Amino acid sequence: MIVCLILGAIAGLICAWGTSTAPISKSILTIGFLIYIWYNRLILGFIIGYADKIKIIKHELGNSIVRGAILGAILSVILIVIPGLAAVSYLYAGIIYGIIIDLIATKFAPTKSEQ
Repeated sequence: MIVCLILGAIAGLICAWGTSTAPISKSILTIGFLIYIWYNRLILGFIIGYADKIKIIKHELGNSIVRGAILGAILSVILIVIPGLAAVSYLYAGIIYGIIIDLIATKFAPTKSEQ
């Protein structure tokens, strides 16, 4: 779980930084919005941390890819429906971050039996 939270926080920082450098209207691009983006990616890490037992397909790494992509897409949809900001790149980034977080956590995080 801690690995997922750390990775989610890092992904949030990267995503917020990328948003701050994008050509977005100043009425939308506020500190609150950047914190919201960071928090969204932190929650992504949190949800992936709790979803470690969900099996979609049998292959472990393949399951991590599919599970991370699905969770990343679900949690990123809200970022693309904000009025005035129809940026599908948030959805793509969420899918990629979800896959990365899930793969790294599956590979390196200790399981409950190892703790």
